Amino acid sequence: MRKNWLKLKKKMRVRTAAVLVMAEVILALGSFTGCGNVTADVPELLEPVSSVNAYRPASKRLIGSITKYDGTVVAKDYPVYAQKTITLSEIKVGVGDYVKKGDVIAISSVSDKSDQITTLQNEIASLSRERTKTKNISDATIKKLDYEKRIEQYLQNTELVNKKTMDILIEQENQRYNLAVIDNSISEKRSEIAELQEETANNTFTAPYSGRVTFVKDMTQTNTVNPFENIAVISDYNDLYIETKDTNIGHYNLSDYKSKWAYINNKKVDLVEHKYSNEEISYADSIKKYPDMSFDAPGATLTLGTDLVLFFLEEDDTPKLVVGKDSLNYENDEYFVYVKGEGDKNEKRIVEVGVSDEYYTEIKSGIEEGELIFYKNDALMPKNYDTAVASIGDYREELSTDIIDFAYPYYEIYTAEVGGTYKRLHDIGKATTGDALFSIESSVGRAELDTIKENISDLDQERTRANREYQYNKKDLETEIRGADRVDPDVLEPSTNTDADEQTVRDTMYKAEIKECELDILTYEETYESEEYAAQRAILSAEYTKKEKGTKKQDDRSDYVEYSVGPGQISAVQYSEDRAVEKDAFVMTEELQGNDAGRTKLLAMMGTTNRAVEMESAKLGSSIKLKNKKQSWTGTCIGLNGYKDKFYLFSDDGKPRITQSTPFNKAVVYQFYLEMDDELSETDIMQTELSFYSCDIRDVVVIPAASLKVEVAQLSGNEKYYVWKVIDGEIVKEYVDVYHPEAATKVKYILNGVEAGDTILK
Repeated sequence: MRKNWLKLKKKMRVRTAAVLVMAEVILALGSFTGCGNVTADVPELLEPVSSVNAYRPASKRLIGSITKYDGTVVAKDYPVYAQKTITLSEIKVGVGDYVKKGDVIAISSVSDKSDQITTLQNEIASLSRERTKTKNISDATIKKLDYEKRIEQYLQNTELVNKKTMDILIEQENQRYNLAVIDNSISEKRSEIAELQEETANNTFTAPYSGRVTFVKDMTQTNTVNPFENIAVISDYNDLYIETKDTNIGHYNLSDYKSKWAYINNKKVDLVEHKYSNEEISYADSIKKYPDMSFDAPGATLTLGTDLVLFFLEEDDTPKLVVGKDSLNYENDEYFVYVKGEGDKNEKRIVEVGVSDEYYTEIKSGIEEGELIFYKNDALMPKNYDTAVASIGDYREELSTDIIDFAYPYYEIYTAEVGGTYKRLHDIGKATTGDALFSIESSVGRAELDTIKENISDLDQERTRANREYQYNKKDLETEIRGADRVDPDVLEPSTNTDADEQTVRDTMYKAEIKECELDILTYEETYESEEYAAQRAILSAEYTKKEKGTKKQDDRSDYVEYSVGPGQISAVQYSEDRAVEKDAFVMTEELQGNDAGRTKLLAMMGTTNRAVEMESAKLGSSIKLKNKKQSWTGTCIGLNGYKDKFYLFSDDGKPRITQSTPFNKAVVYQFYLEMDDELSETDIMQTELSFYSCDIRDVVVIPAASLKVEVAQLSGNEKYYVWKVIDGEIVKEYVDVYHPEAATKVKYILNGVEAGDTILK
């Protein structure tokens, strides 16, 4: 115990105790605030201990083989993806936008289906007109037959009465059948339209969740989206978890470890693996695509974009009494150590050992905590030094890049409305609103247009002829109706006429009424033909207009020209001059900045011109700084490029899915979007440098970089890191576990071996 050590110190020369490295305990994220500026009073030091008489106190430590992973706090992602190959006609969002669940994200090209739907709708309209005509003519025919039946009833001709009755029944049945056939055809076409509209609806992609758009597929080269490729990714900044790229769900073998933790806000927090369903895991196994391993930290407050160190221990993480392996001896099947006794004498103690790791062994019995245990010390204690106090602070590694430009997060996609020959009217670069971008000279020949014109002319002539004939017949019928006597059936007496008189009755009785039925039938036919003519002429005219688009005019120029909706920029042009272009083919995309007043969006890239030892990207949600010689600006990372090895595993409609975000801009290693806190001009971003934290670990134990020492083992050549720690007025050598010891930083993050408040030498 410590009081035993203090008692012994009064009777012995001051010696230096060194504490060997605490097992690879990897503590987590932390930060440094002012470390290295605090000094501590250290008692006058006496003669250093010799290399053969060095002691360290037995203490409780974590022991065992600890596995460490680097982790980053990320937001829950919700991909917007395609299940089959599609072409997009519109993307309605840009990186940084906030969307609500159900908002439209993108629309795929559905021109072919629209044409099919229009054709079916025209056919339904024609069938409806035919149905109206069929029913009206049939009703008029039945009415005419009824008059003829009444005549035979008046003439008391039972045989013909029965025949007319049968004719009426036949006409009624024919009407029922003909209308049923038309109705069935209309129903089938409506079903076809419903199916096409459902397909069209499936090509409208909506937000599955509310959140920020943090990725949008690069549309500058193509408007094609492959199966299970992300069109966009929406991130929920209120749902955070920890992700590590050091392992994935297919290669993770630490699930049975008893202890899993990280240090978050200077508190030890247990970790829980993010759970996937058995179906999702089986699906990932079947296609050999595995998402990065992720963890939840129940009860902890996470900060988006910060980093953590994750610790995994096979045993429980209860500290155990240990001594260094360099203190342990073995002889005659027994383990023993030397304990500092009275004066210069050491006491041999038989000990019972437990688990071990690289530097320490658990002692189950034989010594007590705080007793001084002999070990061999080869290091020389410094004679001149300053002191500092280890503190809780932030550990950060900084990177920078000067590859920065304004971001153009929105897209206007241009496709060919006609097939023909491409004519370039704008080169790559910035475009202003109204600039002519390209034209297409239609491949439709003049003969094809002339054929449509002839069909329209024939239709007009046929309509004129049919209408003239209708007017002629209508006039005759109206004349007969005006000259015919009308009969009141209620005042008729039963007929007693001869056969000759019967024919006269048939020729004159109900003549006006029968002729009115015939006029109605003629009018129904005319109405139908007139409406059909108007509809068919409209269809032919629309076809002519569509085919005429892009044809040359008298000035030998195409009438089909696409103009910029800018201001924006053109990054890629797909076609060379006079290249053949098919109808609906992708031609180019114009990138647009959007209208975020007062805030500027930038695109930063880490390319081959950056000579950093390790390339890293800014992290989503992290802070950045842009500066030149005169001033600086701050901002936030709001979007990331895709990564070819990152997979999104989730279930949609009860089925497991794995999607990917395709990387773009192959000339750079990393690419990310920034939103600045202020509005910037082109002059502002000239000759600027962007700096960001490639590693940002907060609220951890940090010491001044100058306090960290290194030695090389003579046999293995391995580097060991240590500090000189002041314990109860004595200077002892303490081996430490350090995060990224080689990083050029002002402070060092100590995973194990030093605690906040410890006094160390600089």
